[in-house]
Amino acid sequence: MPTIRTFDLDLKAARIEKKDARGRTLDRHCLRKTTATWLQANGADPRTVQAVMRHSSLELTTQTYMDEDLLDRREALKSMPEVKVPSMEQAQQTLATAQAKEVKVA
Repeated sequence: MPTIRTFDLDLKAARIEKKDARGRTLDRHCLRKTTATWLQANGADPRTVQAVMRHSSLELTTQTYMDEDLLDRREALKSMPEVKVPSMEQAQQTLATAQAKEVKVA
């Protein structure tokens, strides 16, 4: 992690403003937040991110250093298995079959 002085000199050399148009300040912690968010966005589980960041608690990692707005929720949802919902006709047929088996057992 660069010192504040080194970080400020690097920003100046790269012609990067320390404050953006929305008034947000760029500091060394932005680098940590970006690192944590990118790790999780690329498949690292939160506990692993916590270890990489050397945080004492998972809550610190997830609540402070991960930017939920940058996580790809759509891709995460796409990775879930497809759930096939039966049609009403199929459901009624399954129910009728189950009820018929109950009658035979009794």
